[in-house]
Amino acid sequence: PSGTTEDHRAEVMALAVKIKSILPIKKPKDAAAVYWVLHKAGKISITQPTPAYNVMKEYFGNIGSRAGFAKNFVYNKQGLNCTIEPGFIDQYSKLIFS
Repeated sequence: PSGTTEDHRAEVMALAVKIKSILPIKKPKDAAAVYWVLHKAGKISITQPTPAYNVMKEYFGNIGSRAGFAKNFVYNKQGLNCTIEPGFIDQYSKLIFS
């Protein structure tokens, strides 16, 4: 998918397979949390909700609505930020990288 740096594409694909085997990504919030974990780890370089949604949809299939995904993010002086509670993000991070 565009926005995944070439050197990380295979790695993200492998992570997507692993993530799908651990937990279903059916809700926009789940997809947003997984995207944020991968983004923070430097695996996905996209910083805009719509292209990020498109990439996550490509990896995970039906992840709910684009609007539902986008509402988990805000823009401020630091750029794109995720509004999902840190505990939820940490939980996903542990699952993905364990």
